[in-house]
Amino acid sequence: MDSTESIESHRKLVKALANIFICKLARDAIDHDMSKLSSPEKEQYDKMIGEKGKHPYDSPEYNENIAVLGKALDHHYKHNSHHPEHFKDGISGMTLIDLVMMYIDWKASMLENPKGDMCRSIHLGAERFSMDSQLVAIFENTTEWFDKQ
Repeated sequence: MDSTESIESHRKLVKALANIFICKLARDAIDHDMSKLSSPEKEQYDKMIGEKGKHPYDSPEYNENIAVLGKALDHHYKHNSHHPEHFKDGISGMTLIDLVMMYIDWKASMLENPKGDMCRSIHLGAERFSMDSQLVAIFENTTEWFDKQ
């Protein structure tokens, strides 16, 4: 018996499903952080732009800046599902696409900050959002993969 037809059917289905995922991920990447460009977020980010990249993630200075963003940050979380704060149950409420966008957002933020450290950010995020060890390992593996690109 020849399995070619069955294998090709499976390959076609995987391709179709992957393309749905890729298209959604691409749309989310295009729309990433658009809420920061309108009120009430834009005004607060304009005030804070001089502080961007000056302080390591979770440092006292970084946390002070986050506190200043206040309602703008609450609005941002409410309108952007790549943040665990968007969901009442945090990361457990996210989709895989949200999770990928969260990782990429963390990676981009780390690259924009001369004091950034992705490994440290992953471990601080793991503590902050109660990430399990498997997800931490996946994020670390992804960081290693990115570093080789």
